[in-house]
Amino acid sequence: MSLKFKVVMVKRAVLILILVSALVAISPVGAQLPVSADVAAYQLGLVAEALPGSSLTYTITVTNYGPSVVQSFYILDGWSVDDEGISGFAAPIVDPDFGSFALVGAWQQDREDQEVLAWLLEGELAPGDTIQFDWTVRVDSAYQGILVNWARILTDGELEGTWQARPSTAITTPPPVESAVDLNPDNNRTTDGVTVVTPTPRGEGIDLALYQTGVLTTMAAGHPLASTWLVANHGPQPIRQFYLVAGWSLNTDGGSLLAQPVVDPDFGSFQVMGRWKQLRQDEEVWLWLLQGELLPGESVVFQWERGVVPDYRGDLINWAGLSVRDVPEGEWAAREGTTTLPQPLVNLADTFPGDNRSIDALTTING
Repeated sequence: MSLKFKVVMVKRAVLILILVSALVAISPVGAQLPVSADVAAYQLGLVAEALPGSSLTYTITVTNYGPSVVQSFYILDGWSVDDEGISGFAAPIVDPDFGSFALVGAWQQDREDQEVLAWLLEGELAPGDTIQFDWTVRVDSAYQGILVNWARILTDGELEGTWQARPSTAITTPPPVESAVDLNPDNNRTTDGVTVVTPTPRGEGIDLALYQTGVLTTMAAGHPLASTWLVANHGPQPIRQFYLVAGWSLNTDGGSLLAQPVVDPDFGSFQVMGRWKQLRQDEEVWLWLLQGELLPGESVVFQWERGVVPDYRGDLINWAGLSVRDVPEGEWAAREGTTTLPQPLVNLADTFPGDNRSIDALTTING
């Protein structure tokens, strides 16, 4: 299960992150279906440990990879109920602030081991846009143990199971939404976020996660390739140094796809301590050593826009990742301003390395 929310037209940006299909609320009989889109969700604000009775703020990040505008969708969020029937979150549970998106209705579902909320939203999410919804909840003072939470987006069809309308909603049953098939439904749900609720937190360990948003599924030749990287510290310890790595396809001649000159990403308050690059068999990879402070539960947004050589056509794959201790594999060559080779960091090993790398983003460049 997983949670989070705060509407910030971006640019954890993120996510999350949820990837969604282009959709309309309900299409008339015989109406032409809209073209498809790919929208995804990412979860930020997750913490590894929490005290009973404490407040948590989750941020669900939704990005539309295109090619169509998304105008209506459900966001679902679920969290644990323990063996004694105690919900992980204490009542009253307040809806997130959805900003410019209109809340059509909200419903709740009680399952055997979890509770789920569903919000139906309307508003325009254009290709390349990312939005964030912040949601503050309070852990029930009687709850202890593993708290699992997750989020999901639904753009076509109807909600499964029996739902009860929340007090602010006059519509008894959640209405279906209809749209073209999502291009990539696998990324409509975040991974399960796990928080240990305990009165005696250990305060040890590092879990850093990265999500890439803002990438379009199709792009006209000559346009820059834009990425937004959401880096989240799940804790419980702060992090002050880490490696960020990014890779992308090679040109058809085996050389770089990037048009010169190339400017580094905007790393905000984080300082670049070193820059390196390498050419692999089928991709170019760049590496940065970043220094700054990222506290448990915090996330940062890094944006990068780089030009692509104008004669390139076809598929372009790009990805990003991070490492809190080891140097990413390969033979690294120093870039401008750097004279040494990358060295291992003194941080503890990441407790959950499975979220250290984004999925491969595929962009088709057309003439």
